Amino acid sequence: MRDFLIKRDPITPIFYVLPKIHKRLVKPPGRPIVSLTDSVLSPLSMVLEKILTPLVKTTRSFLLDTNDFIQVIKSLGPISPSSLLITWDVNSLYTSIVHEKGLAATDRLLNDNKVDIKIRHLCADRLGLVLKENYFLFQDTFYAQQQGTAMGTNVAPPYAIAYMAIFEQDFMYNHPLFMTHCNGGHLAIDLYTKPTDRNGLLFFTSCHPPSIKNSIPKSQFHRVDRIVSDENF
Repeated sequence: MRDFLIKRDPITPIFYVLPKIHKRLVKPPGRPIVSLTDSVLSPLSMVLEKILTPLVKTTRSFLLDTNDFIQVIKSLGPISPSSLLITWDVNSLYTSIVHEKGLAATDRLLNDNKVDIKIRHLCADRLGLVLKENYFLFQDTFYAQQQGTAMGTNVAPPYAIAYMAIFEQDFMYNHPLFMTHCNGGHLAIDLYTKPTDRNGLLFFTSCHPPSIKNSIPKSQFHRVDRIVSDENF
């Protein structure tokens, strides 16, 4: 895309970096963000989000929140002491998904949920616009994103979940070793706090409504009771 100067306006996506202080407090790494709020592609992205979000909730590994995860763990039953818990993450997932593979995964998700063929074609066409015509402004210069999806666009989360769900279906769930050794057992659950975490305090003499100040201890203890599985913890 040719470089040229523009006057900043509300519909122009702006590139910025969000410091990841949960990684480290001194010289934290940055998470690149493209804010697409009120941009030209924002309404289209919001429509696609409404279509895909209910569908990704039907995928095999979808987790709604911490409580949902705990219920899944509890349903596994007992495991042997020698069992090994394994987690994995994709480095820079949002910006790593190749458009063609992401679009194919989304279409498979729609097909698996028996979505009408016309809706599938419409989603593929509109999602292609959001992905391939995405642009942003950085220091008065326009850039077009060549791969992946902007983390600031509404459809990015369900799009990424759809891609990973198809990946897991093809390369993990059909693998006998994974199913036998990684999907059975009973785990104890505790709260984890990162070394960079800092407690936030609210003085009781503040001007917040009394209902908020009184609810904080109750909600925090309820969170501990809901998540931590061993009373000794």
